[in-house]
Amino acid sequence: MCSIERKSEFGGDWPLTDNEISILDTNQESLVDLMDCSDLVIRLYSAQVINGRQRETISSEPTNHRRNEILLSIVRRRSIDDFRQVVRCLHETNQSHVAVILDKGGGRFNISCACII
Repeated sequence: MCSIERKSEFGGDWPLTDNEISILDTNQESLVDLMDCSDLVIRLYSAQVINGRQRETISSEPTNHRRNEILLSIVRRRSIDDFRQVVRCLHETNQSHVAVILDKGGGRFNISCACII
C-alpha cells in the first residue's frame, strides 16, 4: 500500500483528491444541467483558474450543456485550490446551489430494502 503525504509547504497546489473526483463523478449530470457558464467563465479566467485558450474553447460551444461538460473536464485536472476557487466563483455568480454540491458532496443514492418474511 502506498501513502502520499501532503506537505503544507505546497499549499493547495495538489491534484484533486479522490473525494473531489468522486463528487464530480457522482454529480456530473446534475452539474451539467444546473451550472450557468456565462459569468462563471469570466470569473474563473480572472481568478486564473482557466487560461485564455480554455475560456475561448468553453465559450465557443453552442450549448450550455456542452460548455459545462468542457468546464468540468478542465476542473478535474486542476488543483485543490482551483477547485475551491470554482466553488467561490459559483457563490459569486449566484449559483450557491451548485457550489454546495461541489463543497459538500450531494449525489444520488440507490436505496434497496430487503424484506425477510
